[in-house]
Amino acid sequence: MKRMVVISKILLFLFVLGVFNSSASAQGVSREFSSNLRLNDINPQAFRHFKKNYSSVSNEYWSKTDAGFVVKYTENQVISQVFYDQRGAFMYGIKYFEEKDLSKEIRSMVHKEFPEYQIDVVSEINSDVNVIYLMSLKNKMTVKNIMISETGLRVIEDILYASR
Repeated sequence: MKRMVVISKILLFLFVLGVFNSSASAQGVSREFSSNLRLNDINPQAFRHFKKNYSSVSNEYWSKTDAGFVVKYTENQVISQVFYDQRGAFMYGIKYFEEKDLSKEIRSMVHKEFPEYQIDVVSEINSDVNVIYLMSLKNKMTVKNIMISETGLRVIEDILYASR
């Protein structure tokens, strides 16, 4: 139970970080490679994994962090990030998109549970183990941050922003 709370807090932090970082606009497709690193400073295992599993991606941007490496890219106007540890092992990938890009199954589950809410921001977190969706829902008076995983749908945060 305690582990789930810690995981939820980490995922909420990543979600909030992603919302603020996802304000970049999608650009046209280019075949450029850009980075704050030289190519030989990127872990070869991470680079090979990315090129193998994300072969259709172009215009990726590689960065080095304290935890490892982050690759940012935009594909079909969906902003995405892939995270690798210091040794180049895949940790997880995050995609940031709108309600219209969400699967019908997930969208209907959310609207059934929260019929008076609009889906504002969606983050899809993929690891080798599972897929987790973090969403920000809003109506006239509140914002709800929810998480959907294999264990079901859970409200992480409920914020009142308008008084009655």
